[in-house]
Amino acid sequence: MLSAPPLDKLLSFLRSDKHPLTRLARWRSTERCSTGEVTTLLADILGNFLDCQTSSDLHRLSEQLSLLPDLFPEVDLNSIISPHNTRLLYVLRWTRGEAVPFNLDKFKNPLVYLRPTDQLIFLRRMFGGVAREEIVLNPTELLAVTAIDLDVYHLAAKHHPEDHLDISLHIVIAALNAYAEHGRFLLEGELLKVVLQNLWFAGDQRRFTIDHLFEYCAGRMVLENNLGGNRRIQKEMNGDNHHVLIFHFPYDADLVLAVKRLPGARYLVDRKVWQLPYSQMAAATQFAHEHRFRLETEGDRYVNNAHLATFKREETPPPGIRYCEGRRSNKPGNISGKTFWWCHNKPCHQNCQTVHDSEKWEKYTLLDFCRLLGFNLDSESKYNSEVIPFGKYHQFVSLINRFRILLDHLYCRSCEYVLQPAEDSHYAFYRVVRFRCRNTACPDNHEVYLHHCFNKKCSSIIDSRDTKKCSNGWHICTNGRCGCCCSHGKNVERKQNLLTNGLHPGAKLLADVANKVGHLERGINFCHGCGTKMNKLANEIYNCPDCFIAYETISNRFDRSNME
Repeated sequence: MLSAPPLDKLLSFLRSDKHPLTRLARWRSTERCSTGEVTTLLADILGNFLDCQTSSDLHRLSEQLSLLPDLFPEVDLNSIISPHNTRLLYVLRWTRGEAVPFNLDKFKNPLVYLRPTDQLIFLRRMFGGVAREEIVLNPTELLAVTAIDLDVYHLAAKHHPEDHLDISLHIVIAALNAYAEHGRFLLEGELLKVVLQNLWFAGDQRRFTIDHLFEYCAGRMVLENNLGGNRRIQKEMNGDNHHVLIFHFPYDADLVLAVKRLPGARYLVDRKVWQLPYSQMAAATQFAHEHRFRLETEGDRYVNNAHLATFKREETPPPGIRYCEGRRSNKPGNISGKTFWWCHNKPCHQNCQTVHDSEKWEKYTLLDFCRLLGFNLDSESKYNSEVIPFGKYHQFVSLINRFRILLDHLYCRSCEYVLQPAEDSHYAFYRVVRFRCRNTACPDNHEVYLHHCFNKKCSSIIDSRDTKKCSNGWHICTNGRCGCCCSHGKNVERKQNLLTNGLHPGAKLLADVANKVGHLERGINFCHGCGTKMNKLANEIYNCPDCFIAYETISNRFDRSNME
């Protein structure tokens, strides 16, 4: 019979084992260790339950502790868990739905130790309690729950650099707090601030995602006009110069009987068609709807044949759209006669926004949170007094969709380290627009300019790595339907922003405003490939013969008030 390894060997083996309690219980059941050795080894394992530093530590501790009652029932759990770990386990247990009371004070700061998926479950479960009137919640209290712990972030980045950091929860809680305080969601500059805080703490190469708490777009619901087929009702002039309705269709006994029942119907033997007096247009229309005939009469052919139209969900969302941001129209569609949603300058006939009841709290989104907090999300049109249902919410989701595109640009293309702010922007829209690679050893450590295109109809990111500057020193948008660089209106706005904040605009900006040098209003475009002035081929069509780059900008309806 083989002798058992020395105790120090067993200790070393268990300390490197991911599941030491299970291993020790097996040794005890097979009598590999004496009762005294088991006691010594168990005491060592329990003594090595150090304070958790990462979410992985916490979940490993939780798994081990869950085994103790069955494997070693003689152990008193309360005597071996530190106060720090006790607090973390309390949050984890409540998140998992165990019977522990809700206590927001105990949840402050420990939430950062949970995995991103558990953080989302925590937030949704909490609002489920609000829906059931079991929890009273003040949005400002949520900020303390997501307070960033620098040490935890650094440790997580060190041990799990491959994990993407989902900042959805941080953004949503900051947005709820902003709405509670100011009656609006985060502005673009405030949103970037939240991202930069997380970026700075996250580590050198961790990727950001915004993947939850908003409802995904499943694709635009379009109306397909099915005007084909061989059943049609056509308006004609007969030999007596009277309008009549002619029914064309392949022979079908049931259809023939149905046509015969229409008032004034008669069969034209020579043409092998059925005819109806034009005065029976209402009856013919009803017949067309019931039997799916195409109407070729007066008026809009699509409106007349709405009964033939079918709804179809496109397979992919519109470009740049991840989350549903469609705005509900206050009038029905001309063809469908039903409600539709306006999204990216086109109608969508079924949005993807859902208000969930308390039984479906696991699917809660920001919209549900706002509803439960009693926020009025309606907005008012700037053109009239029209009320836009959930208008403020959809504006914020639109911002999130645009901002997700910016996140992909916040990394060095040489070493994939995150970019860090190079300087504070002089009261620009984002406040931070210039970045550098935080890797000091990177050979491509040049300054990078990042900003959204100022054209509200363009969702492109201006990235200095991808474009050139115009003659006025502004980076050029690479969107073929935009091509914006500088604008007199934006210069005026920038001048006013500086004056409002007690700063002098500077001689160059004052001269640019006085001379109206902005290219947009002057109808001048520059090539983003080489930076030279483009040729104007036709109204709002420009091209660069050297780079074979062209802009078609007519859909923007730009202000060209300073045309030369």
